Amino acid sequence: MLLGLGIVVLIYSLIALSVSLTTPNGAFSGLGDWLKHKKLGWFFGVLNLLIALGVAGIINGFVMWTGKLTQSLIKSGELWVPDKCKLCLNKPKPVVGLIHAGILMVLTTVALSSLGGLLYLPKVNASYDGKGFKSMGCLLEFADLIATWTSVGIFWFLGLVLLGGLLQIKKPKRWYFRTTGWLAVVVIGLTTLVVMVQPFVDLGIAVFNRSYERIVANTILIAILVIIVLVMFFPTEPIKLRLWRKRIQAMEACGEDCDACVEY
Repeated sequence: MLLGLGIVVLIYSLIALSVSLTTPNGAFSGLGDWLKHKKLGWFFGVLNLLIALGVAGIINGFVMWTGKLTQSLIKSGELWVPDKCKLCLNKPKPVVGLIHAGILMVLTTVALSSLGGLLYLPKVNASYDGKGFKSMGCLLEFADLIATWTSVGIFWFLGLVLLGGLLQIKKPKRWYFRTTGWLAVVVIGLTTLVVMVQPFVDLGIAVFNRSYERIVANTILIAILVIIVLVMFFPTEPIKLRLWRKRIQAMEACGEDCDACVEY
């Protein structure tokens, strides 16, 4: 797995470096124009095909583990399903997990696509500035925004996990573990902090300049950030404790060992 990730990172780093060196504005389409000028337009098609294969591999990996992961979350009480569905969790195929994940993804995609395409006001998008394409430009920039915030949240988790390991391990097996670990924590913390502070600064500048579109865009951006932080870091233990107390009270109300009150 580590070897595969390393190869993918190397390939995408080479693509990003090529785009930066061959185009004045850093746009991927500019690389295609440069290759056409050099009579290498076919290579741009091959490059797009390889990117599509990489995306298909990511989707395939996601589909392979999402069902089992969802079912493990259901078993631990992190996700809710009807009691009858819990009887099917131990079957070889994770059907319950796939259905649950599919419903969540469809609802989330519809909600976020509607919000991004109808309400988000991005900067000028040269690729979608024609009549009828404004919603698509808004949706693409909003999708990029969601991907950015999700990546920030993932890096925050990685930094917290690494910080927890540094605090828990008293005598590491390798002498360089603490140095490299603290360096990684500092770099992750500073970079993600800059990304999270930027929209607040942009909102202040937009308010000062009385730019309505930028005020709306940055407000939505900050709202999405707050929602993601709440979803990822909100403690679920108080909710579990409250549900458990209600369950105990229901069992006491109908008598001990009451099968009708026992939930799977």
